[in-house]
Amino acid sequence: MCGISGIFHFGVDAPVARDPLERMSEVLRHRGPDGEGIHLDGRVGLANRRLAIIDRARGQQPMASADGSLVITYNGEVFNYQELRRTLERLGHRFRTASDTEVVLEAYAAYGADCVAQLNGQFAFAIWDGRRGQLFLARDRLGIVPLHFAVQAGRFLFASEAKGILAHPEIAVAADEQSVVQSLLCSAVLGGRTMFRGLEALAPGHCLTVTAAGVQRRCYWSLSAIAAAPAPEEGPAVERFWELLEDSVRLRLMSEVPFGVLLSGGTDSSTIAKLAARHLNGTIRTFTIDYPNPWKGEDHDSTYAALMARELGSEHHQWSVAPEAYFDTLEKLAWHIERPFNKGSATMYLLYQRIREHATVVLCGEGADELMAGYVDSRGLGLDDVARDRTIRFFPWAPSWRVMLRLLSPDLMDAERGEAYYAASLDATLAELPSPDPMNQALLLYLRYFLTELLEFHDKTGLAFGVEARPPFLDHGSSSCWCRCPRR
Repeated sequence: MCGISGIFHFGVDAPVARDPLERMSEVLRHRGPDGEGIHLDGRVGLANRRLAIIDRARGQQPMASADGSLVITYNGEVFNYQELRRTLERLGHRFRTASDTEVVLEAYAAYGADCVAQLNGQFAFAIWDGRRGQLFLARDRLGIVPLHFAVQAGRFLFASEAKGILAHPEIAVAADEQSVVQSLLCSAVLGGRTMFRGLEALAPGHCLTVTAAGVQRRCYWSLSAIAAAPAPEEGPAVERFWELLEDSVRLRLMSEVPFGVLLSGGTDSSTIAKLAARHLNGTIRTFTIDYPNPWKGEDHDSTYAALMARELGSEHHQWSVAPEAYFDTLEKLAWHIERPFNKGSATMYLLYQRIREHATVVLCGEGADELMAGYVDSRGLGLDDVARDRTIRFFPWAPSWRVMLRLLSPDLMDAERGEAYYAASLDATLAELPSPDPMNQALLLYLRYFLTELLEFHDKTGLAFGVEARPPFLDHGSSSCWCRCPRR
């Protein structure tokens, strides 16, 4: 992963200056400790903070095409890049590096904005196309990698994190009160909003084209559309799912840096660890963190993770953190995450802080619960109510939203209408989902909002320490297959 940022001036006679771009890039230094670069070309400026994982020696960014007409700043990994490279070579493209960054750049040269259909991975990138005079940006299908943007005072700005945009000295900063209400009541920020007024998050599966005429937005992939398609037979679909999952794990083991697996002892992470061990000749590293809890006895993550680690013969690292460590992280964590968060984010932060001494890339089990209804029988995450009542009365992961109303001031309640606002948000969101089945609708809600925020927490806590998380369950092949299976 990396930290990317950039500026596009809509006025042709307004070249981008180096100083504001350097400020934007500097605040993202934690995301890329291995290198930095800036590209200025009149009305556009691109910056990159690099976490070097593939072709560490020659993958510096921003990277230009051989003729200099295209320049990319790129954050993420494309796991089918070797296959795509061979396809591009047959089309006559030549490569100077072994990096996936150059493959994305050449894919754009070959396919233009449709290049995103060729990419299987987790990514956010921007490409300056000097011949067309346009800036093209894209985010991966399921939102594993964040990308923020803003249009203000005759300029378009983007960055991996909101703070990258806010570092520009001429950007006005103000809290978005509607986002505050959404975050408290819905435990998610809907519709691409952020906690800052006028600053958006590019939606998963979307791309932008920025020209002197303005900004065009396009959805290139939709999980909702896939879920609306006729479901295949369950038996063949389940078999195909396991084939895709194993292939997804194999692809994500590609790395030139130390890697491991986040192991909680649950079915999802244990499955990933088992599949990873199958494809490796050497010992794998596994990582677990837990809080001491005398009331739970042996019924906690670390017990089951240790059992699985012994089964795998992994090099297992297990940490137990004191409760005060949680409180000590809060100020730093708020700076990194840029929005309200729960205790799980602090656990992630403390875990990645310790992992950085042992690995740069980790596989994780995120997405399995959201894809396969793992939150049924989970004591409070809402799918039990959906399964029992066959209806959705609230965002499933936010059953305590009425309690949260108490945190809103009378003035804010009057402005945002509290309970009515919540009901309207839920109705509008459900209207966008094509499935008539309430459980499928609930899972789509989880994937679109709850999971997207969870993935952003992983990204920002991991990159706080230069560690990249890869979730194999969210390969778009396996997720598409499973989301079309009939539900029992």
